[in-house]
Amino acid sequence: MQGVGKFALERVAERLAAQHGLGACERQAILALSGTVVRCRAAAQITQGDGDDRLYLVIEGLLAGVRQLAGGRRQVAALYVPGDLCGLDKAIGIRRGWEVGTGCDTLALSLSCSAVLGIAQEYPAVAWALWRETAVQAGITAEWLVGLGRRDARTRLAHLLCEMGLRLEATGLGSRQHFRLDASQMLLADVLGLTPVHVSRTFQDLRAEGLAIARGRIIEVPDWPRLARAAEFEGDYLRAGPAAASPATAQ
Repeated sequence: MQGVGKFALERVAERLAAQHGLGACERQAILALSGTVVRCRAAAQITQGDGDDRLYLVIEGLLAGVRQLAGGRRQVAALYVPGDLCGLDKAIGIRRGWEVGTGCDTLALSLSCSAVLGIAQEYPAVAWALWRETAVQAGITAEWLVGLGRRDARTRLAHLLCEMGLRLEATGLGSRQHFRLDASQMLLADVLGLTPVHVSRTFQDLRAEGLAIARGRIIEVPDWPRLARAAEFEGDYLRAGPAAASPATAQ
């Protein structure tokens, strides 16, 4: 495994330890995982449905969970930024039936689901951390569902920008006021359930209101509290909360 893969594992081990209370043994078990660094061009498909028994740790770029529909239509059901584990559901046997593709040129570490499940079985604290990670991802999915069902285009886009700003800030990739969102308007349209033209017009509306400015892939937010109010954004769903006692420490 290349050095960049080891570095990615070190970062995710540190994050899981800080957020979910892992000890030295659990961190070492994560660092001992063996994976393959994969480089994919933008708009590439790296898995097909449930036939791939791998999960992916995003190192650089953006991965997307995509559900293909009849007639060439699709819905993007998840976005994964650097530091995210894409495919945790597969590691515990849940099959979502979607494909994984790239939102831009992307670097990821491919890991065996069975290997990850093995350390989760050996170390209950790791299982606890991955369960909490999966719960956060499920919370994001639920919030997107609310947006698709009940928010108008302006609020929907503003909410997504707030979310992605916080998620990228947490990885050290910019701040909520200034970040790079490596997603085309076509990809954003498939996230938001809109057309690319509608996404473009909505960006123009947000710019006219002084809420958000898109300069290519760079998003600038002049007044983040105003954008959050316009989006009706509350970011609690992005956090698992204080590290409660895991099964390994609650005895």
